[in-house]
Amino acid sequence: MPLSALGACVTQLDVIANNLANSNTTDFKKQRADLIEASFSGVSVAIRRIAAPGMEMPAGEGSSGVHAPSNVAVEEELAALITTRQMYDANLAVLKTEEDMEQHVIDIVT
Repeated sequence: MPLSALGACVTQLDVIANNLANSNTTDFKKQRADLIEASFSGVSVAIRRIAAPGMEMPAGEGSSGVHAPSNVAVEEELAALITTRQMYDANLAVLKTEEDMEQHVIDIVT
């Protein structure tokens, strides 16, 4: 299970990075990676697009009307980044503990 969770964290980091990279792109809609607990296979990821519009801004020079910037809030993405990193670190610690326990069993048997 920790391996599937690590893979899910990597996917979540990819989504966050994509959102941040496109935060100034006109009409870009952010995505979210939802982690789904699977009973026996660990963690899976479902990626969904958030269709909520960004705040309308006046058009730039040489343009008329208004344009819709991306709906990415950098502060939300940074908070998600911190949470994802902590989740990654926790799952890595579980893997390390599992490895240590297996080594102790091998030491006892031999």
